[in-house]
Amino acid sequence: MNLPIGISAGSDTTLLNDGSFLLAGNTTDSNNAPVLIHYNMDGSLDSSFGTGGYLSGPAGGSQLSATQLSNGEFLVSSQVSNKDGSTSEYFAEFTGSGQSDTTVGGGAGQLIAPSGTNLNGVPQVLNDGSFLVSANMTDGRNTPVLVNYNADGSINSSFGNNGIIIGTPGTDYQYTYQDSNSGEIVFKQFANQADGSIAEVDNFYTATGQLDESNPSVTTTIIPGTFDLGPIAIDPIIIIDPIVIDPIPVDIVDPFPIVDPVPEFPVTEGGNDGNSSLTTPDGYSLDGGVQVLIDGTSLASGFSSDGSKTPVLVNYNADGSINTSFGINGTIIGTPGTDFQYAYEDSNSGRIVSTQYAYQADGSLSAVVTYYTTSGQLDPSQSPFAYTFNQIEGGNDGNSSLTAPDGYSLDGGVRVLMDGTSLALGFSSDGSKTPVLVNYNADGSINTSFGINGTIIG
Repeated sequence: MNLPIGISAGSDTTLLNDGSFLLAGNTTDSNNAPVLIHYNMDGSLDSSFGTGGYLSGPAGGSQLSATQLSNGEFLVSSQVSNKDGSTSEYFAEFTGSGQSDTTVGGGAGQLIAPSGTNLNGVPQVLNDGSFLVSANMTDGRNTPVLVNYNADGSINSSFGNNGIIIGTPGTDYQYTYQDSNSGEIVFKQFANQADGSIAEVDNFYTATGQLDESNPSVTTTIIPGTFDLGPIAIDPIIIIDPIVIDPIPVDIVDPFPIVDPVPEFPVTEGGNDGNSSLTTPDGYSLDGGVQVLIDGTSLASGFSSDGSKTPVLVNYNADGSINTSFGINGTIIGTPGTDFQYAYEDSNSGRIVSTQYAYQADGSLSAVVTYYTTSGQLDPSQSPFAYTFNQIEGGNDGNSSLTAPDGYSLDGGVRVLMDGTSLALGFSSDGSKTPVLVNYNADGSINTSFGINGTIIG
């Protein structure tokens, strides 16, 4: 991959709508300015983009993050470390050809924050083509703000209250997404409490930024602890479908392991079930994994106590009692012989998706995915399906039966897709830690019609 002169490559890429992509990097001079390099679909450098193939951010800025807007332009953001030790946020809009859009921000090409606010988050494009950027008030009260901009970078004054939604003072971090089904904006605010817990308040707004009176706020208390992410932690099998659900986060201001809509698993110690606040059904113990469902009930995971490795999902009402109207007396009971399980609620359909994993004698790992209605009944419209992860040793790529693309090696994680092709995971061999997904036909050849010459490069 050719680099512009005076530029070093980073590891993050952004795939664009036309199949080309942006690669993050930095200048090699004393400024060490962050850049975005544009490559064509075939991996060749687009020297017509920006200045010799790249656009530049501010000196002292962190790696650039790019969001492609509905008009084809790019919104680029970075955090800048100032000489006085402070930090500031950089938000600029560039044309599709990598030139600063001087029609934005009064000719400066940068977004202008509403008076009394500081922008602080990665933008999210909404269904109508506008975009949200998170911010905070500058009054020192930790008040979160969401600002809505039109595609041309101007504040959308018809959204919310003159273009903004103002949250609750005392918020330590926030997280926002647009629901892909209803179009509503879900605004999550988190505040650390004196007892070590975290108070979460979820507010719901219409697509125009008005509070949805038909959808009351939801308040939850989270007890931080060990977060059980089940099969996410398995190595080398890390291709798990489906983990990422469609709501896309606007921003997580503070690093924190709760990233909804990936399920939240707060754990408390105490009692034989690993959760002192919940009563376990007879014959089962909970493993500490709990997530709040859309209807306000909670779903906890566990296993049988008889050694048969039978998984269970238990549904609890808001008061901690078992919701006996769910499933069979409040439970969904899985298949004996299961080594671990992973379940989540689909944000679009509301269905509960349960995946059970079992190690096989040949070293492979089998998985069975089963779908349930919101009331815990087997969904007759969606048949369960099974697949197997094969861990095969041999060859430099960790899989003797597959040929890795030049410059990459496979780590052995392979899964069969519904079309009969296989998806394998690997990394670059140049030390840059660039991940790759490679799609193979049933005969083991690379499926060049998939992604870019058969690959998705991370």
